[in-house]
Amino acid sequence: MRSSGTYKKILSILTVSIIAIIFSITIISCSSFVSGEGAAEEAGADPANGIAEPDEPDMDKPDTDSGQAVTEDEKKDIAVKIWIENIIPEKISSEIVNFLKGDPGIEIVPLKEQAQVVLEILPAGAIPGGPDTYEDLDIYYIMAPVVSFYNISDGTGWEEIRDWWSGDAGALDGVFGGNDSSSMMLADVDYKILEKMLGKPVNEKIQIIGEGAVQDSLRIVDRAIAITSFDNIEKQFKVLSVNGVSVFDRQLDYNDYPLAFSVMLTGTDGEAVKKAAGSLEGLEITNRDMSRFTSLMMTGVTAMARSRSIGKGMDKLGIVYPAEKIADILKSADITHINNEIPFVEDCPGKGYPFFCSDPDYIELLRYVGTDVIELTGNHMNDYGHDWMLYTLAMYENEEWPYFGGGRNLEDCYSPAILESNGHKFAFLGFNWWGPPRSWATEEKPGSAPRHFEEFEERIKELKDQGYIVVFTFQYYEAPQYYPTDQQIIDFRRMVDAGANIVSGSQSHYPMGVEIYNNGFINYGLGNLFFDMGFNKLGLKQGIIAKHIFYDGKHINTVLITTMLEGEWNISQRVMLANPEERIQILESIFKMNIK
Repeated sequence: MRSSGTYKKILSILTVSIIAIIFSITIISCSSFVSGEGAAEEAGADPANGIAEPDEPDMDKPDTDSGQAVTEDEKKDIAVKIWIENIIPEKISSEIVNFLKGDPGIEIVPLKEQAQVVLEILPAGAIPGGPDTYEDLDIYYIMAPVVSFYNISDGTGWEEIRDWWSGDAGALDGVFGGNDSSSMMLADVDYKILEKMLGKPVNEKIQIIGEGAVQDSLRIVDRAIAITSFDNIEKQFKVLSVNGVSVFDRQLDYNDYPLAFSVMLTGTDGEAVKKAAGSLEGLEITNRDMSRFTSLMMTGVTAMARSRSIGKGMDKLGIVYPAEKIADILKSADITHINNEIPFVEDCPGKGYPFFCSDPDYIELLRYVGTDVIELTGNHMNDYGHDWMLYTLAMYENEEWPYFGGGRNLEDCYSPAILESNGHKFAFLGFNWWGPPRSWATEEKPGSAPRHFEEFEERIKELKDQGYIVVFTFQYYEAPQYYPTDQQIIDFRRMVDAGANIVSGSQSHYPMGVEIYNNGFINYGLGNLFFDMGFNKLGLKQGIIAKHIFYDGKHINTVLITTMLEGEWNISQRVMLANPEERIQILESIFKMNIK
């Protein structure tokens, strides 16, 4: 009985202990469940099973709130905020915006304060000092100072422009002469750029005008200079050099030209600047695209007559002697025109006037100056008969030089010489207005093109309809003067009215007046190039090479290069650039005789 009671007592104690243990476990489990449910809900877990599921990572947004550093890979996924300076010309800024459109790595912001990187316009090649990172781009905006075409001055200095801007009213007197005050015309976009570079102007004689109003303003306002963008240059302007550098120089170094500006990326975050530069890689913008630029040199009388001093000098001093001081100028053009008025004849006897010929070896001079196209309107082409003219044509064909204004027969004379350069299509036509009849071609015989206005007017119109720039030349009456005759004015204008872009007088032994007429440019006479008259008269030694500038399909300007014949007329002569005093004398002579 004692054993049975003891057993029961032990069993009772075990039962109570087991119950207590189970109760404790139940309470702990409940407490854990309650606290775990809230945590699970915060973590996005399913309260039904109490298991928390991990967060889905946001692949588009780096974790910048976790206190951990953003990795380089994550940085690459952040769009760089760019602000485009509001004085950048709209033509450039809109092209930049279009180029960046759709780039997920770039965000264009409206305010500079919001930006990591700034696109701003600065002098080309001039990177300021300081902590910012600068990245140069292939984006340029070029300006040029211009005055009326009939101004004598050729250039100014950047220091003079800055001094005038800063209040020195007489700083530009060298451009106009005298000491009367001068004015400056600027389009608003150009004014804002110069204001950034030079500061707010002190000189009050600045007029802000419409972008296309410079031409009219220069015509109306006396002693006015304008600074305009390259793509707004017009033929009515004379473009001034700055510090001796011309914007028309094909090899122009923007670092040496004060009116060349570059759009650059700037910012304190070097990595952001580099990323923005990568997004703009391949974008090229300029308002002076030299792949759309063509220069054409038109020249006056060439007649390398063996009987004259020019031929004597070639025989004695070397064939290229007459051109040694002018060749580089002529070769610098994209197209160089030579009006060679006499034939090549083997064993050329060197007879005097009125019969002229050149030794065939003299063609080396034409090669030396970079000849591209030959004019044949001269009235001495048949001096030694038709066979020698045909011989001369064969020489040109062997050089692959197209010719015009003369030919093997009448139809050949009517055919244009066609050349293309940097997107410009040129057609050259011309005729011998003066004669004599023996020099004119016929349906079967060679010679210069006879005077047939209606035939050439029709051909000019056809060529214009085909998209050609038409250059027309005359072998006209040889008036020994600077001023064109009344009939000459009528006839030259007639070809402009027919559609010719350039009309040039090849006959004149004097340089003659010029005229900008009905959107065409007329040189009434260019004077002598490689020819001497045998008379010691100043006008016969003076000459002009007309450098016509074409840009983006349009004739935008003409530069008058002045020349002088150097040496004794009866011994040897060569062509050289006129010195400053001689140049002024030539320009004053022809500008007094302009038809404005």
